Amino acid sequence: MSSPQADTVAVIGAGGEIGAAIATMLESVGLRVVRTYRTLPAAVMNDEPGLHYALDVTDPDSIKRVNQAIEKRFGALFGMIYVAGSTRDRPIALLEHADWKQVIEVNLTGAFACLQAVTRPMMVSGAGRIVLVGSVSAHIGTPGQAAYAASKAGLEALARVAATELGRYGVTCNVVAPGAIDSGLFHAVAEQTVTKIVQRTALRRLGTPQEVAGAVRFLLSAEAAYITGQTIVVDGGLRAS
Repeated sequence: MSSPQADTVAVIGAGGEIGAAIATMLESVGLRVVRTYRTLPAAVMNDEPGLHYALDVTDPDSIKRVNQAIEKRFGALFGMIYVAGSTRDRPIALLEHADWKQVIEVNLTGAFACLQAVTRPMMVSGAGRIVLVGSVSAHIGTPGQAAYAASKAGLEALARVAATELGRYGVTCNVVAPGAIDSGLFHAVAEQTVTKIVQRTALRRLGTPQEVAGAVRFLLSAEAAYITGQTIVVDGGLRAS
């Protein structure tokens, strides 16, 4: 078992482009990054043991098992970044209850369960940074995104409550809310729709996963030690315009 290190962070949902960009950027500033995936990629099998885990964020036992394995190997986490997400876009009149439940379970309930798993060790250690990756959809009434928008709005409320409960222990909790990012979700969007979104965005372009990662990196830095309970919107001015 390795001795506890204050420089270990977990990226929950590192399989997507934003999660991978966050993990890579945090590694570049010297943090030890533990990555979790819905399904463990074959490419990571020969990497350093203990840095990659298969994790089902809808299964409390899976979360508990992985968290205990990380703690046993590296000690209490310094940071936890929740990136795992799901979407089932449908108009409200056509949205199946099963789809609503699935989106809420992954995006919000899973975030709560992962946050809950790391809070006590962080409280004991007297330090910790929690970042939940939300979405500008929490602030914009995009048709078809009832479940997704509700789940991401819930993350912001969850972060505010966590910030007030954990602040006395030196633990911060914030949300990074991306806008239109050139990543997995947008690769499936019709070109005409992407063009309309870009035209509504002040910077007239899609964002990059690395730009989202930069906001997360800042929130884990010493310069962000007095920031908690906040939402940093990374949307190129979409909401402003």
